Amino acid sequence: MIFALIGAIVAEFVGAQAGLGMLIQSMNFTMDVAGQFSVLLLLSIIGLCLNWTVTGVRRRVLFWDASQKFNEEAASKKAAEA
Repeated sequence: MIFALIGAIVAEFVGAQAGLGMLIQSMNFTMDVAGQFSVLLLLSIIGLCLNWTVTGVRRRVLFWDASQKFNEEAASKKAAEA
């Protein structure tokens, strides 16, 4: 999921007329460092929200996934040991 977000931003660097990638590039030309960091912070928050959403949907839909059972069993063992 994160690679899709990075790919969209890079595509905006190259050929977009508007968007967050174009905004970062225009702020780079005007040396607006605070503006660049604010857009990067916004992009990181969007990335985290998308990651949490996909993880939640994956847990909800793929409840039979063996890796999820392994993670839950490991967490319950750690909780029992503590």
